[in-house]
Amino acid sequence: MEIIDVKQHIREKKLLPFYCFTGEETGIMNIYIKKMAEVINANLVSADRVSEIVYSTTNTALFQNCKIFVIHDDPDFLKHEEVWEDYVSGKVLKNNVLILVLNSLDKRSKFYKTYNSSIVEFKHLNSSILSVYASREIDLSDDNMSLLIDLCENDYSRLFLEIDKIKQYCSQNNANMSQNEAFLTLLKEGAIYCPPRDAIFDFADAVLRHQVNRAYNLLNESYAIGEHKLALLSVLYSNTKQVLQVQSCPKGSNISKTTGLTDWQIRCAKDRMGFYRTGDLVYIMRIIQDTEKKIKQGIIEEDYAVDYVLANIL
Repeated sequence: MEIIDVKQHIREKKLLPFYCFTGEETGIMNIYIKKMAEVINANLVSADRVSEIVYSTTNTALFQNCKIFVIHDDPDFLKHEEVWEDYVSGKVLKNNVLILVLNSLDKRSKFYKTYNSSIVEFKHLNSSILSVYASREIDLSDDNMSLLIDLCENDYSRLFLEIDKIKQYCSQNNANMSQNEAFLTLLKEGAIYCPPRDAIFDFADAVLRHQVNRAYNLLNESYAIGEHKLALLSVLYSNTKQVLQVQSCPKGSNISKTTGLTDWQIRCAKDRMGFYRTGDLVYIMRIIQDTEKKIKQGIIEEDYAVDYVLANIL
């Protein structure tokens, strides 16, 4: 099921008896849950286990008003497939709704394959949509808005928490201070959260900038903190691919639309452009793919894999 389907159910005020919400964008997810309760005039009820709502469904005094039960990460429910259909079909819930919220869901699982039509994945919104929503609350320049969204990693809840922080700072410190000034001041003071950069991502950055000594120093640092060898190769491959996508994108085209990359990914890729020719980037990706293949075949030992790749490209 897609989010647009849930929108239609809300618009028509006709909800299904069961939904499974999953994904990283919990802020948007919670907005939908509240709206669903609002349109059918239902009470929101939280519980730790799906089994806990059975008592409510059999107690007429407690169950006179329509309810939406929201259950977060109930592993027992997923283990007992014999009860799935009773809840999904509404047999147990009667005229009520169950929303099972899962932090993650294996798409190979039987539950996912059986009830995919009831599962909705909430992903982070792209930067352009978030910018429209955020602009209704705060007046930032395009560059500052883009930077703020990137720092919040396109997370809706985090973005609006930071926006509230900026607005509060303006009102409490200087009524004449612009919101752009407040944002930059808070950013400089460290009051705006900046996601930490791990050695593994700095390592990929050094390689793509052809900074040989820095690359090897960061490689040793990654080893020291226990980074997996294949993870290093995977991050290097994905970052190389992003640089290739942006570098080979036709001039004047919409890079985000053409490549599917976020504004932050595009910005990072642009900073790494020009150190390798397009053909060299393709070569790097092929070396990594070939190395991973040889690891699986037992031709190259995993412990030497990253060093082997670096020896071929630096």
